[in-house]
Amino acid sequence: MHLRLHKQETSGIFAVILLHELLKKQGQDVKLVQGYLTVAGETCWHVWIEDAEKNIIDLGRILAECKDANFSMCDFKYTIEKPVDAKIEYDEQNMLVWESRNDKNFLKAAPKGFTDFRSRIHRRK
Repeated sequence: MHLRLHKQETSGIFAVILLHELLKKQGQDVKLVQGYLTVAGETCWHVWIEDAEKNIIDLGRILAECKDANFSMCDFKYTIEKPVDAKIEYDEQNMLVWESRNDKNFLKAAPKGFTDFRSRIHRRK
């Protein structure tokens, strides 16, 4: 909800990483997972959060369903292994962000509005 309120729902992978950060800070046993998502026959590289019971928290899906309720009727298939014979869509910028997520300069690549939003969220606690 805060992402939409602060117009950060289009911040892509940064929002997923922030949610993971916040859940870890609350003591939840979660991990970031990179893999592939297939929806309506289309496959793309994707990042989501998994808890200890392997439940998937997909922020992109949640935000898409908020914009269009029809997304909730789609069959979402998550896999870590690359699907055989699938044409995969890659977002090069998100992949670069993913590769640098543990780098101390990671947030320098984030949009200014997002870094401000992240700072506000962390100051609240």
